[in-house]
Amino acid sequence: MLDKLKIAVVLLIIGSLSGLLIWGANELTVDRIEENRERARLAVYVDMFPDVDINRMAFEDIENSSVIEKITMYDSNGNLLGYALRGRQTNAFGFVNVVLGVDRNNNIINVVITDTDNTPTYYQPLVSNYFPNFKSQDIRNVSYDTSTGATSTYNSVRTIIEDAKLLVAGDTILEAYQAILEDTERYEILFEFSDESYDIEYVLYNSDDERIGYAYHAEVNDHVFAMVVDTNDVFKGLVGIDHSELDSAFSAFDHYLDEAIEDINVDVSGETELLIAAIFEDIQTLLTTSFHAEADYLVRYMEVFDNDTLVGYAYIGRAQGFNGYNVVKVTINLNGELTELETLVSPDTQDYYGDVFSNFEGFYGITELEENDAIDVYAGATASGRSLFRIVSHALSYHAERLGE
Repeated sequence: MLDKLKIAVVLLIIGSLSGLLIWGANELTVDRIEENRERARLAVYVDMFPDVDINRMAFEDIENSSVIEKITMYDSNGNLLGYALRGRQTNAFGFVNVVLGVDRNNNIINVVITDTDNTPTYYQPLVSNYFPNFKSQDIRNVSYDTSTGATSTYNSVRTIIEDAKLLVAGDTILEAYQAILEDTERYEILFEFSDESYDIEYVLYNSDDERIGYAYHAEVNDHVFAMVVDTNDVFKGLVGIDHSELDSAFSAFDHYLDEAIEDINVDVSGETELLIAAIFEDIQTLLTTSFHAEADYLVRYMEVFDNDTLVGYAYIGRAQGFNGYNVVKVTINLNGELTELETLVSPDTQDYYGDVFSNFEGFYGITELEENDAIDVYAGATASGRSLFRIVSHALSYHAERLGE
């Protein structure tokens, strides 16, 4: 018995030492991997900025952006050379890590993918055939290729470049919003419209990352402007986004400030004012016939009637698919049951998306949807199927949450 106890103690000691050695080796390996990555990134920085003094590089962590680090580059005399922006973005195929170099005159030096798990046969042609097109472009006005054969990877890189632009060249759009709602700290796109008189809806956040308003972009006489409302749909003002000379026209709307959008009856005169008024009234219709949905993958919802009887709600969802964002209308009755799905926009390959969408119609009648229940119905079209799952599952859960209030 004593011998068995001794053997057990020895085995315990050996096991503990082995585990400790394995842990230590793993820690050393992790440190070595990260060290190698740092060296590789440094090589990219020096390649973009040959005159950089590596001891003068200034690193800044970035939050709420696809750009995670901004590095300001100086030469040995302390002269500004430009900026390196290190970004990370996820897409339907995984992640993409990018380093973007911009000189002090806002011209792009180079765009480099430093690491990715996207399919090499798709993204590698981007590097040789399309990335050279970015070189020497002014980051404030980048021209993108419309067809690359690797849409997901290219769009990820595009997102990083657009976020980098705000960090390097300043954000005139943010300044415009702050002129209306001074607590605005950041903004993000909420929805893109196709056939309406207005183009894009943005949501505005304060420094505590709370929603404080919405902005609706539109164009009149080749000038882009935004109509801004707070979270209670109270009209807060009109502002030019492209430094357009519309201030005199905007003044005709000043006496409507701080009024609930549903109570405003627009009455103006003048050619430009009337054009703006028509857009204003279209946005009024949107806001008075639908409600903002503060939930992931959902944009807004509206009541559904049968004659004059409320029978349910329809939710508009937006999620990344294979080639872009799929937009789907999800109708749910008052019992919380899924009753109808309608595709509003889908850039995905229809031979794949159509089959998956038909499979999701088989979920009519359910009140909740777990991913394990949905995986089988979108086999073979994972990106499209996952976007539909996200929209439908979040619509069902948000609907149940609302009805439970």
